[in-house]
Amino acid sequence: MSTSWIHSNLPEQVQKAVGDVGRYDETTRKMLQDAIRNGTEDTMKAAIRHVHTKSGNLVSKISKDYNESTNTGYVKSKAHHSWLVEHGAGIAFVLPKKKKALKYGDHFFKLAKIPERKPHPFMQAAIDETAPKITAAVEEAIEHD
Repeated sequence: MSTSWIHSNLPEQVQKAVGDVGRYDETTRKMLQDAIRNGTEDTMKAAIRHVHTKSGNLVSKISKDYNESTNTGYVKSKAHHSWLVEHGAGIAFVLPKKKKALKYGDHFFKLAKIPERKPHPFMQAAIDETAPKITAAVEEAIEHD
């Protein structure tokens, strides 16, 4: 299974602050970790909220990870078709592999044409929604220092 990344594009000063957690005092470090942990949770909930179909494999495969040592959070989808939902897909043709024809119901076909699928972005929409909140929480933690 291939991995695709959608980056949050948080401001550079926020990324540096989150990366250098060790240089802050304990209170600021805790506030930064809480900001990233809560932001990751909010992004996961927003991604589930933005999924085009509200049930099924895609919603159940969205999860989050938080690494406390690097203070980074990840929201990911383990569903194989999540890239196609996020970015859409062009027209595809299916040919028979071992047989001479494809069978669908009582009919036989030489090939199947799958129409173009429009994108229904859910991850990028979630990031766009939660990035300002994460940025504000990180800036508040830094100003607290």
